[in-house]
Amino acid sequence: MQPQDKYVLRLPDGMRDLIREAAAQNKRSMNAEIIDTLERTYRKLPPGHYRSNLLSDAEKEEIWEWLQERAKADSKEAKASK
Repeated sequence: MQPQDKYVLRLPDGMRDLIREAAAQNKRSMNAEIIDTLERTYRKLPPGHYRSNLLSDAEKEEIWEWLQERAKADSKEAKASK
């Protein structure tokens, strides 16, 4: 087993639920969902590197855009409620 770094991450309100939903839809753990997103973002790996190809690329992009919009909305709501 290769060594693994651990990092505590604070998520904006609602982000955990969005990640959980995406992970469930992709039939994997939340950790695997986060790793896939980070890998594709920072290493420019093709979509599906860590995920099954149950969804088309267009469906994956649509879900990703929805997640980003939802995270922004949740962040704004959290700031407004303070």
